[in-house]
Amino acid sequence: MKYLDDSLELLRQMVRIPSPSFEEAAVVGLISNALKDWDVPHSVEKRNIIALSEGFDAARPTLALNAHVDTVPACSGYSFDPYDPGADPAVVRGLGSNDDGGSLAAMAWTGVRCSRPPRGMSTVFAPTV
Repeated sequence: MKYLDDSLELLRQMVRIPSPSFEEAAVVGLISNALKDWDVPHSVEKRNIIALSEGFDAARPTLALNAHVDTVPACSGYSFDPYDPGADPAVVRGLGSNDDGGSLAAMAWTGVRCSRPPRGMSTVFAPTV
């Protein structure tokens, strides 16, 4: 369950970083570093990440995993710190934990698993702004 644990930790780290639209560079860097740690080749174009599966072949069926990395700015209505993911290991809360950080963390894990042989498809993981 290494990648599952790693993806949950990635989500917790993402929540801690403010990333409103046009200010996503730190979160993009965090995701890029996680992909490096997981030995996933990728490129960063502006504030977008493109990771193609090993042996990517556009002629094969392709699974595209895409989600946005930005969040809305924090508002004053929170009853807790919106940049604190909480201490409960079973629950991640905070700004971006649902829209769209949870999706990104799950897709990162799925992309890693799908990028390794054996598989009958190509995979693209593309966190974008």
